[in-house]
Parts: sequence; C-alpha cells; structure tokens
Amino acid sequence: MTNVEMQLLQAIYGGQKAAKGEEYETCRRLISYGFVKGIITSNLRDGNSYGALEVTANGREQLIL
Repeated sequence: MTNVEMQLLQAIYGGQKAAKGEEYETCRRLISYGFVKGIITSNLRDGNSYGALEVTANGREQLIL
C-alpha cells in the first residue's frame, strides 16, 4: 500500500466521509482492495466522487500493521 493510500485510509477511519478530485482514484483503489466501502456520488457538475465512506474490517487490519 502506498503512503497516499494509507493517509486516505487513516482519514476515512478518522471520519472523512467523502472523496473527490485527486482522492477519487485513491479511494477507488482502496475500495477495490476491500479496505473501504462507499457509494458513488459522481455527477456532471461536480465530477467524480464517493460518499458515505467507511473503513471495512480488512481496512482496520491494515491500520494495525
């Protein structure tokens, strides 16, 4: 896991509920790894984004390592 991915995982664990812009791709990777769950909230006006982000049990294990 890269430093950027770990920082976003920690931010989501700390309460960040949305990811957009540059964080969107990082969040997409975390979701594909199974570390985070969320819903796509993208639209034409605001661009790509995820909302209702939560760290999964697998993601919490990564924070401990």
